[in-house]
Amino acid sequence: MRKIEKVKIILVFLHERYKERHGTQSPFRVLVSTVLSQRTRDEITDIATERLFSLYDTPQKLVDASLWKIEDRIKPVGFYHTKAKRLKEISLILIQRYNGNVPGDIDELLSLPGVGRKTANCVLVYGFGIPALAVDTHVHRISNRVGLVDTRNPHDTEVELSKIVPIREFGFLNTSMVRFGKEICKPLYPLCKTCGIKNICDRENRQSGRRCSQMNKEIGLMRCCVNGLSGHRLVHRIRMGMRVTSRWRPSCVNHDSNYNLQSAI
Repeated sequence: MRKIEKVKIILVFLHERYKERHGTQSPFRVLVSTVLSQRTRDEITDIATERLFSLYDTPQKLVDASLWKIEDRIKPVGFYHTKAKRLKEISLILIQRYNGNVPGDIDELLSLPGVGRKTANCVLVYGFGIPALAVDTHVHRISNRVGLVDTRNPHDTEVELSKIVPIREFGFLNTSMVRFGKEICKPLYPLCKTCGIKNICDRENRQSGRRCSQMNKEIGLMRCCVNGLSGHRLVHRIRMGMRVTSRWRPSCVNHDSNYNLQSAI
């Protein structure tokens, strides 16, 4: 299946599952919360952002605040010492260069300390409503897992996705894939059996191929062991991960045997 056809199917599925659309917030709040979210779980980021903005909701207030007070407000997040310094640096630059406003240009956003492409794109999408493809760990993982892209880093994923995803879907793709990655397509133990796109997922197809391959090996082992034909040699090859070819599988098979294969291995 072509990637552009696959992405259409995935977008239809995501739209049916997540009907609500993302809204816009204060660009400064989006910028701060995204900086805090780096290497931090979303629920902790939300708590830290609320605590911080309850006292310091403008660049000027952050500049005037002492460093230890900012650290105290964001302390649940990871690397809070570094992030507190970054927030003060960013706030000072916003005051000096942009009259206290957050720029709506990606190059200017990338010039801010601690701001990468994901953060910049999030500000454009959720702060200004400008179409941008924010690729975080969920979008990067799922896009590679289902076979939309074959990339090693989020920047390359962003480039490849922008070739096949309609511009109008940029913002929705991020919000929906983030939720999908938390609920179904989890990093370590994805819930493939309940996934609505498993039929077109490269991971599921690879898993099916492995299961068939293993089944063939086990059938070959059963044939040899049941008929007493060099079973120990085949067991050794399977344990060592060596290839099992047809010459290790005698044609005579006892289909009625209840031989315990696991005990042989």
